[in-house]
Amino acid sequence: MRKILTIFPLAENVHLTKDVGMVPFIMHKFYNYDATLACYSSGPFPNLEIDTPGLKLLRIPKITGVATLDTVFFLLRHARRFDILIGFHYSFFTGITTTFFKLLNRFKRQKVVYIKLDAKEDIFKMKERKILRKLMGFADILSIENTSIYNPLVREFENLLYVPNGFYPKNPKYLLPKKNIFLTVGRIGSPEKSNDVLMNAFAKVAKLLPSWNLSLVGPIHEEFQSFISSFFSKHPDLKERINFTGPIFDRKELMLKYNESKIFVLTSKWEGFALVFLEAGIAGCTIVSSDILPANDVTNNGRFGRIFPVDDVDALKEALLNLAKNEEFLKNNSTAISSFYQENFYWPNILSTVNNKIETFLYK
Repeated sequence: MRKILTIFPLAENVHLTKDVGMVPFIMHKFYNYDATLACYSSGPFPNLEIDTPGLKLLRIPKITGVATLDTVFFLLRHARRFDILIGFHYSFFTGITTTFFKLLNRFKRQKVVYIKLDAKEDIFKMKERKILRKLMGFADILSIENTSIYNPLVREFENLLYVPNGFYPKNPKYLLPKKNIFLTVGRIGSPEKSNDVLMNAFAKVAKLLPSWNLSLVGPIHEEFQSFISSFFSKHPDLKERINFTGPIFDRKELMLKYNESKIFVLTSKWEGFALVFLEAGIAGCTIVSSDILPANDVTNNGRFGRIFPVDDVDALKEALLNLAKNEEFLKNNSTAISSFYQENFYWPNILSTVNNKIETFLYK
């Protein structure tokens, strides 16, 4: 059985259900690899047996407190035991540690490095960052999680794959009817989330959509409390129509929240391939997103939702109003978007491409 090592020093329990844990776990469960995640933390990891059974953990000793150096020392001891190394992000840490893995195994042909870049717009400056580009060149496989970056770069890198984030396992189909709810989930009030834009847009459509409410799920950023107070002093009539639930840690309860909502809204200034898109789409929510990198992917180029310019309250208002008044579209779209997500963002399907690419290196 081939052995995979995933390096992510700062991994904690929460990362097991994100790509850091899901990629090695799915490779283990569906493609018969022995998979290990290496990190600083020794736990606890309660999600390990629940969500990623069979995934092994290996602790990186914190010798210097500098992640790159500690990982290099860790690889000196362990690198030769593994056939495939998986790294994350477009960074010098990933470039140095994956290159070091290749150098330690330079006389062994069947060793593979895969980097899931999760890149943002700054990757287009790769040509200017010659050292980092050189380090990334040691990788056998690179992947990008959105087509906005993948399409311009695929001709330049023959080893580049499109690998979006995914979900697992397939969720049960709930039978609860959807309600007239605009939903957002995340760190409410964090500056990059622009939740003020959502609340202001809702205030503009509230009288035109008297049966609709707004629900914000997640911890509230302390500095956002002053905005909330000011907002409700201007719109006291909306106190009963805007619900701050706080964080919902129980995943079944959270999925029920998605399931009962008709429209999911993300107003971020910037964002990677956020897992909230997947949760909302699987639950049949129509997606409204600011014009961030994954917006076209998660709405199928606007077919299953709407995209509006970042921080444009009026454009968001129009998107919410038009969708909320089109009940037939929302009903039909709920089934269509859920099917689209089940087909295109299921982790075992997504990673089949990665597995096929790895096998071309292992068995050539």
